[in-house]
Amino acid sequence: MKYFEKLLKAVMALILAVTSLASAFPMTMMKVSAEETSVSSKDYPVIEDAYIRSGGNANTNYNYENITKAHGSQYVDKNYRVVNIKNNGDEIMSVMKFQLPTKEEVDSNKFDKYDFQFHIFKNANYDTGDQSYQFFYTTDTNWSESTITWNNKPDSIKHAGDNSLFVFDIEKGYEYETKTDEEKTITVDITNVVEDLVDQGESEITVFASAKNSMNTSLLIHDRTSGELEVDGNGSYASKIIASHEGITLEMLNTLIDECLAIKGDDYTEESFTSFTNILSEAREFVAGNPTDSKNSREIRDWYKKLSTAKENLLFNGDVDDPNNVAYQKATRSNLNKKDTFKVTDGDLNTTWKSVLIRRDVTVQCFSISCLAVPIM
Repeated sequence: MKYFEKLLKAVMALILAVTSLASAFPMTMMKVSAEETSVSSKDYPVIEDAYIRSGGNANTNYNYENITKAHGSQYVDKNYRVVNIKNNGDEIMSVMKFQLPTKEEVDSNKFDKYDFQFHIFKNANYDTGDQSYQFFYTTDTNWSESTITWNNKPDSIKHAGDNSLFVFDIEKGYEYETKTDEEKTITVDITNVVEDLVDQGESEITVFASAKNSMNTSLLIHDRTSGELEVDGNGSYASKIIASHEGITLEMLNTLIDECLAIKGDDYTEESFTSFTNILSEAREFVAGNPTDSKNSREIRDWYKKLSTAKENLLFNGDVDDPNNVAYQKATRSNLNKKDTFKVTDGDLNTTWKSVLIRRDVTVQCFSISCLAVPIM
């Protein structure tokens, strides 16, 4: 009995000690800042979508087209649904409605990049010719996917819209249906458009697409409920606007400028290098104005992207298989008769080898504009 009394006293003493210690170091509530709860990216999936047809079907609503066994046994039970874009007699256009991020979401998450993403199912009759699919936008969202038709659509939804979002080109002969999901996922930067709309206080937009050229080609893109259904009711292939934080800084722009200054014009075509140097000069002029990351973040980002694109668009004027010209200015031995050397190429049919006999023990081997005297062994 005495043992249990001692044990109880010891426990009570321990409790008293812990209580005293806690009072000496009071607990405080931690406030979590908006930055700590921010997200690196956020999807704004399509809210509603449909396609509309002119002509004899102008009063018919087409929410989506089911992809069934008739399209191929491989699509059975896939839950594939599409909206169509076509311009061959009666025109077919796709329409999609999206929510935009609020100003508060942009500020708290530091969003500075916006991509439009859609998934292609197939492009029918791809051998017909080159086609350009025009994507436009309007702030008129007064329509419903279950009721919209060609005849009741908003006036701003038309073949050539007033506000271009981007153009998606497909060359004749390029086919999408058998490509991988990654290859059929198209992502386009629409940052400047979204930023302008958010600054104007817009909360929703309609994106619509038409085929520029009149021909029997079409583009089928996945409807918002296509693929594996997710919690929000959309499918895994639903189109969406992706907001993210890229964080391009003035230091990054200066580093890119330094890299571009080291590029030599002799390696590229005159036209592409001239365009590149013009943009480089403008970027340097911008930086000379002493911009800061806090006040000029958008302009810094835009100049970085513009200069990066110009750098990527430089056209190399040498041998892509030998960019450092290792094979040029080198002696080459050959036992070919000089009349047959023109048959030898490096894969570029615009350049060939030539051999000029100077004397019996020496021949000159020429490739492109480089010529070397080579002793005949």
